[in-house]
Amino acid sequence: HSTLLQHSSELSYNAEKLQNEYDALIHHADDIGLPLKHYDDVDRLGVSVGILFKNGVVVRGIAKVKVDNGVEFQNVLDSLDEAIAFFERRSNAAAAANAAS
Repeated sequence: HSTLLQHSSELSYNAEKLQNEYDALIHHADDIGLPLKHYDDVDRLGVSVGILFKNGVVVRGIAKVKVDNGVEFQNVLDSLDEAIAFFERRSNAAAAANAAS
């Protein structure tokens, strides 16, 4: 029995270690993916509202998002608000790190 208990204990320890590594990797993947999502939201904004910039000139086009569709328009505004808040937090953290050094 002692061999089985020792083996069971080792398996439990390794399972817990793997779970912790999995959680860390998931957190790391979220950290990597979040900025990409926000960059994408900002990149799509011009096309969504029908305003593009080409060579420093504003080019107006047909908006893909209609302001009449409250839900769709609100989703675009919400994603933009999230992106702004994310980049503001990142900028403030960088400024604080620079000030500390």
